[in-house]
Amino acid sequence: MFHNTLLKPQIPFIVVSVGRKCTLRCKNCGSMNPFAPKDTMTYNMQKTIRHLDIILKHSLVEMIQIQGGEPFCHEQLPLLIQYLLENRKDEKIMIATNGTLMPKFDVSLLAHDRIEVRISNYPVIGDKGEKLKAFLEAAGVYCTIYQFAKGKGVWTLRGGGGGGRTER
Repeated sequence: MFHNTLLKPQIPFIVVSVGRKCTLRCKNCGSMNPFAPKDTMTYNMQKTIRHLDIILKHSLVEMIQIQGGEPFCHEQLPLLIQYLLENRKDEKIMIATNGTLMPKFDVSLLAHDRIEVRISNYPVIGDKGEKLKAFLEAAGVYCTIYQFAKGKGVWTLRGGGGGGRTER
């Protein structure tokens, strides 16, 4: 069967959220995670993969960004990554993390030339992002630090965690 890829819509990137569970409670969270209902803390990964599969069969996507909440909170994150590596051959994969958690799975899965772990450099996480980056790079994982909180204004961490009010 002939498939004309020119007829498929080209999408620069899509965001796949794996849930709302997060280690931070940011006052101005763009995803509204601190206010999310408990039943949305993690999404069903098999259902997420099925939905993603439909999108990817009918479009050309350059990059897939995986985020949450905090993606490293989701116990089934490796299933999604394995699916993308085994069934998709072209898309770049970016995992956007707040840098507060070490992955609880074998990080050698992330040591692939199509994967980038982007660590957001929130002021309240201290040196956790740099520690995560060093840990992942030691395993051969490509990482970048994203200067997320920049400019004028106030960035606030709500709840516990030793944060507080920080100029950004």
